[in-house]
Amino acid sequence: MERQFPTKVTSGASFKYPRQTQDQESKQLKDEEQESDAEEMGRYDKAMVTEKKELENKSHTKTWQNEKAAAAKLISTGHPVDSKTAWSSSWLQGS
Repeated sequence: MERQFPTKVTSGASFKYPRQTQDQESKQLKDEEQESDAEEMGRYDKAMVTEKKELENKSHTKTWQNEKAAAAKLISTGHPVDSKTAWSSSWLQGS
């Protein structure tokens, strides 16, 4: 069976509706892409905040461990404990 094509192309009005639909679909796609990009950036920002908190917690823990070790060393060697390490020494002694 042979396909038949229209011989006359109509002007203006008949193509207006499909063009509007295409423009609307294009705009909708663009909006969806922007929304997706915004969501991805939000997830990225949240991950960065979480990573920063984890690093701060690790740093704080390491600092506390170092201070605790320094206080223990001072106490074990008989050196006087200054005000900076006093809390550590009292904790180490069980007070």
